[in-house]
Amino acid sequence: MSVFSTMAGTQMLMFLYLLVGAVSSKTGIIREEAREGMLSFLIYVVMPASILSSFVGGLERQQLLEGLQAMLICTAACLLSWGLGALLWRKSPDGRRQVLIFGTVLPNIGNAGLPISQLVFGPMGVFYTSMQMIPGTILGWTIGPAIYGQARQKGMLKRFLTNPNIVAAFLGIFLTLTGIRLPSVIGRAITGITAMTAPLSMALIGAALTQVKPRSILRRDVVLFCLVRLILIPLLMLPVLRLLGVGTMLWQVSIVLFAMPVANYVAIQGEMYGGDHIFASALIFITTLLSLVTVPLVTLLF
Repeated sequence: MSVFSTMAGTQMLMFLYLLVGAVSSKTGIIREEAREGMLSFLIYVVMPASILSSFVGGLERQQLLEGLQAMLICTAACLLSWGLGALLWRKSPDGRRQVLIFGTVLPNIGNAGLPISQLVFGPMGVFYTSMQMIPGTILGWTIGPAIYGQARQKGMLKRFLTNPNIVAAFLGIFLTLTGIRLPSVIGRAITGITAMTAPLSMALIGAALTQVKPRSILRRDVVLFCLVRLILIPLLMLPVLRLLGVGTMLWQVSIVLFAMPVANYVAIQGEMYGGDHIFASALIFITTLLSLVTVPLVTLLF
């Protein structure tokens, strides 16, 4: 089965999970306080288990080197996207400009990218995604404050080192380098928890999207932004990665990750630092919905 067919089927599955979350929110099954608790469970338990599961079977030296390549790809893509965003949105109104720039920089590698990598590319896809989450998290909490005018953010290093997904990635690397194997019962438990990643993450995104007002996304700059975030950036990355001779699965995973919708960091930090977080939520809403269609289309280039 082609990557396109697999991705199209996966995105349809993601849409159904998202729809379940939206309906559950509208009918009161998932209330705000419950959603917050479920989100904490996803971030602190389910996603770290998914990341750790990609290391449990052991990795070869070449795969670890490709993991370092994945980190470099993510870093370079984010920094170049920062420059592109600063150029494209320089004339946008203050408040919205910061949101547009930061949204251009950082895709939703974790909540949206990780479950898709798991379903389409398997354990190695999760491994490459996990490695890209490391620089993505660092840049998310450094570039973001800089864009919002808070470059000297306190506690950034502590926030990075205590991020459960980063801890899981480093623990997985440690297990791989030392050759330590977890007991089989723990491995099975991790596998079982990992199976929750896609349905839980997308259901929670669907529940959150019901809070966005449609009027806030009917704007011309939103349309242009969606074209840049979902289409232009992955299209620009594709020939570069191919020319650099990056391994097939690694460049495919990287393209898919940078075709993801806007990261949640954008709205969270917008609210923290005085940006237009309502506009940021609208961007997350529309790019998440459109990505269900655009991501399979991007994989046609594979």
